[in-house]
Amino acid sequence: MNLSIIAAGGIFPSGPTLPLADIAVSVEFSLQRRYPFYTDQCGIPVSLSYFSGGCMDFGNGRWEALLKAILEDVSQRELDLDIKKQPANIWFILPAKEIFVFPEQIELILCQVLFEYAPQWKVKHIYYGEHAQTGKVLEDIARTAQQAHDQHLDIVIALHSWATLEALLWLESRALLHGSHTFYQDTLRSNPYGRVPGEGAACIVISHNLTTSSWCQITSIAVTQEEVLADSDLPCTGMALSQAAKQAIMLAGAPVISQLVTDFNGETYRADELGFTLLRLKHNQLLKDFQQVTPALASGDAGCASMLLHMAIIAWRYAQNNGANNHTLLLSSADSGQRSATVMSPYYRESRDGRQN
Repeated sequence: MNLSIIAAGGIFPSGPTLPLADIAVSVEFSLQRRYPFYTDQCGIPVSLSYFSGGCMDFGNGRWEALLKAILEDVSQRELDLDIKKQPANIWFILPAKEIFVFPEQIELILCQVLFEYAPQWKVKHIYYGEHAQTGKVLEDIARTAQQAHDQHLDIVIALHSWATLEALLWLESRALLHGSHTFYQDTLRSNPYGRVPGEGAACIVISHNLTTSSWCQITSIAVTQEEVLADSDLPCTGMALSQAAKQAIMLAGAPVISQLVTDFNGETYRADELGFTLLRLKHNQLLKDFQQVTPALASGDAGCASMLLHMAIIAWRYAQNNGANNHTLLLSSADSGQRSATVMSPYYRESRDGRQN
């Protein structure tokens, strides 16, 4: 596989630019507010991590505003290549239609924003999915690149916002809304588990040729399907996530992983899944003192944008030469059972004497 990240962007409320998002994740800084348009079944407002401001209305224009914000963030990177003038295929990731109600002609609206920003870009595909959807998109990009004869960039953009009534109701009905209240034996109880709903957007720019301007490499991708879901009567043992992790490490050439990034977000189901996965990874696959990164502690749950957001942050760290010799394993799991794993590695530059540095 030869997918090289040459630029990226990532935003969420406590990290409104990619550099600030990296800092927020590092110090676990989360910006949460009471959401003014939704109360739980006990009539108490719930907390969300969401953007506020004139350009981020709570209507149909929110998706358009998120797209404009992530394009603005990517444009802030100082790059050797002006990506706006390059031919590129755009791969969109939006939340699952089973949960979200989108405005009419949402695809046309987003395509129009892209055309005004960069007329050279062409929308290749629009996916509707959940946390692990990025893995499937990257697989499709890698397969398409093998068949393509023209030189172009592939740009993946993901947008997500839980700040909609139907999405919050979906979370609360499944006891996944962190901090929501219920009555139990005449006592008001707050849900200590579940997700802090968040919103955000992410973008990575992929080149199929390693260049001196590459930030890092996507070394491998693995996608699997879990049969035991959160609402199953069977215990979760994380078989599919374990399989995805092992496959990704094997396809990457079995590097020792020094950094593990997960979308663990406070759900007991995901905690069990991650725990069993770590137990199954061999001692020589993870560095003894490997670093675990949990971006949801800062961003809240970013839904379908979470995995791409995590990749953007890790790519930024590689670009800043932070942990330049380390290999990173990213894990993601979706409510639908989809599991994704990818290994990201530094871009090694050869010096004049032939050594990699």
